Amino acid sequence: MIVERTPANPEISLSGTADELRALAAVIREGGEIEPVRVTRGAGDVLIESAGDSLLITGSPDKLDVLADTVEGQAEHPLTPDGRPAHTHVDYFPGHFYLHPDSVPVVITTRMAEPKGL
Repeated sequence: MIVERTPANPEISLSGTADELRALAAVIREGGEIEPVRVTRGAGDVLIESAGDSLLITGSPDKLDVLADTVEGQAEHPLTPDGRPAHTHVDYFPGHFYLHPDSVPVVITTRMAEPKGL
C-alpha cells in the first residue's frame, strides 16, 4: 500500500491492490496497524491525519465501520462501468456524518495486481 502527498495538493493519495485495501478495511474495523496506516478505535468522528508517509486514523467503532465499508467498496469496484480506473474521495464537508472537520482529504485508488511470473 502506498500513501503519497504532493506539496501542491492537500489531498493524500492512498493506493493498494484489492487485497491490500480489503486488509486495510479489516484493520479499520478492528484497530491496529497495516503499513503505512495505524488505526486507533476510540470515540467521536473519524479523524484522518498525515504523519509523513503514514496515515493515522482514529474514531468510534461505528464511524470507523463506515470508513471500512468505503475502503472495501473501492476494493470491490476498482473500475468504472466503462472500464476506467475508479477512485473514491474521503473528504470532510460541513455536516459530514462520520468525518472530523480536521481530517485530511484522501483519494483511494485500487492498483491492479502485478501478473505473477511463470
